[in-house]
Amino acid sequence: MGDIIKQVGSLSVDELKEIVVDDKKRKQFLTSLEIKKEMDVNSFVDFLLSETYELLLQERRPQALILLKRIKPLIPLSSKENYIKFYLNLANSFILNNEYEGAKKAAEKAKNMAFKINDPELIIKALNLLFTIYRTLEKDKALEYLIKSKQIAEKNNIIENLVYTEVNIGLMHMFSKKINEAADSCKRVIELVDNNSYPSSKLHMASDFFLHLFSENQGLIVAPKYKSMVVDGVNLVLRTLSEVNNPNEIAKRLSILTMMSKISDEQVERILPLLLDFVKKHKTTKKAILYAAIANGLSDYKGYSKALSIFPEALKNTKKLTDDEQQRIRKNYAYLLANAVNISMVYDLASSSSDIVKLKNLKIKTDSDTLLGKPGFYKYRSAITDSDAIFGFKRTDIKKKIIENLKDIIKITPAIRSITHEKKNDEIIENIEIVLVNVVTYKDEMCSLLLSGSTVNEKSLNKKKRIFDGYQIIGHILPNSVLSQKHFEEFDILLIYELIKSPQKFKKVEIVLVSENVQKNYLTITEK
Repeated sequence: MGDIIKQVGSLSVDELKEIVVDDKKRKQFLTSLEIKKEMDVNSFVDFLLSETYELLLQERRPQALILLKRIKPLIPLSSKENYIKFYLNLANSFILNNEYEGAKKAAEKAKNMAFKINDPELIIKALNLLFTIYRTLEKDKALEYLIKSKQIAEKNNIIENLVYTEVNIGLMHMFSKKINEAADSCKRVIELVDNNSYPSSKLHMASDFFLHLFSENQGLIVAPKYKSMVVDGVNLVLRTLSEVNNPNEIAKRLSILTMMSKISDEQVERILPLLLDFVKKHKTTKKAILYAAIANGLSDYKGYSKALSIFPEALKNTKKLTDDEQQRIRKNYAYLLANAVNISMVYDLASSSSDIVKLKNLKIKTDSDTLLGKPGFYKYRSAITDSDAIFGFKRTDIKKKIIENLKDIIKITPAIRSITHEKKNDEIIENIEIVLVNVVTYKDEMCSLLLSGSTVNEKSLNKKKRIFDGYQIIGHILPNSVLSQKHFEEFDILLIYELIKSPQKFKKVEIVLVSENVQKNYLTITEK
């Protein structure tokens, strides 16, 4: 296209006209443009108009104007169809420059000629362009042009334009808060694409209209009049997405569909199987992103249980993901797990006010037997680095959901003598409560989480001993089966989740507190 602009632009209006009307010169000029096809005057003008249209689509207005200026004197030598195309292009060039009055005049010329020669396709193009122009200038007038365009399409059975006009009529109703009228338009759109051989590659406008309308007006999802239409709309979106290759674009829409469905148990039962079946059959190698999107859409539905039942499918399909994508999926899973058991998750590590979260080379010294083993030093990895997040617990949750609920199987052992780290501040154990949560699985794998007190109860500040209201996981000991994986961001929170929800998965459970031999100025988590 660059050569065409350069060569045509290098000619004056009269020079180009002289070339176009002379068969020999026109043929030579086409050869210089490396165009082998022979063209008469009309075909050549049509070719230049097509090139102009492409430039306008790319918003390259200055280059388009170079061609339009040179095409205009050729229009009297060309067909009436090219006259219409010229003024449509001219109108679009005005729109790109926000010159709506000029655009209106040019589009009116195109419309009048289109009606004069009775060309339905060109009439529709002119009317739709006038709709676009008047949508900015005068909305009522815009709707009139849209309805006229729809009538021409109905008369000539131009399905693509029927879909276009119905979608835009529906959007205008929606923006005017006429939601039922918008839903009726959406219903007609779905029927049009379902009852006609409408190409899947052109469904985006229709499916996005459905998503826009129903996600922002969720009362429609349970309204008896539109309840059955929702599934038809979901199928329309899925049909559209079957042609999409970008997994992130697919994921965005799947998440919206899922969020829409959870307004009603009935709709979840109808829609969720459709979404899962779609992902299962989709050709993408990044199904994990799609499964995660569905789980995220469900989020807190049924106490996060439905979302968490889907997430393992995401984890099973992470092999083809990039490193960043895998980490994002794992952290996403951790976030849902944390919410399910009322645990906070801090993504922005720099925002943490606790200095202890920044400690490295953590070691715990015990002075009696624990599930870790004999008394001695035990090295802990940084849980914050591995999780790329900070998990925060409330004191009441640890006491009620773990210590009290598991009192028949849990062992409480006061054995932590000290905590050391690279700064070697031995006073930490006296001022900040440290708690270990140790478990042994039925595979005889030992795991340990190191929790530190993070927030102090304000009422206890003036008392002899402080009480910690909040705790954070700052370290952990992981089994080799976990360490052999590249990503395990969700490990800590999954362990806590299973300890609360499925304690039967663990062979042994132990809470290790600060040793009775330590002089401390706080009450431990088991003390009132």
